[in-house]
Amino acid sequence: MYRICILSLLLFACKGHNTSENTLQKNQLQNRENKLHKLPKEQDSRQGILYNGILPTPDGKNVDTTVILGENNTYTKTERYIEDGHSQSEKGRFQWNGEDKTIVLIGENGSKLPTRVDAQVLILLPDPNKKMSPAEEERYTLHQK
Repeated sequence: MYRICILSLLLFACKGHNTSENTLQKNQLQNRENKLHKLPKEQDSRQGILYNGILPTPDGKNVDTTVILGENNTYTKTERYIEDGHSQSEKGRFQWNGEDKTIVLIGENGSKLPTRVDAQVLILLPDPNKKMSPAEEERYTLHQK
């Protein structure tokens, strides 16, 4: 019984003993955890669903296009022209129409881009009143990543 009491006192005394080295290590670990929590995760930085593909332009150039549909009906569209590497981004809101499975991307400048949603793809509709052939649809399709 006497040994158990002494052993308990020793363990209790050692548990409360913090060296400056232990404190430094704990602080470093805490700082790393804080930084990791502050860094956005890849999916979180996108804040939504990413679609990507190569789309044609009216002047015949190809554009690597990424559309991210985010939370609260927001979107970001990034276009990078393959020929010259020039890129531009656009942000805005989108409106969902469940009846015909379309989304209209409404840019901050008021521009509207209608798209159709299909099995894990967005199909950009250059002219929403024109019926596109399957080949045309493929040219204007962004695939979910």
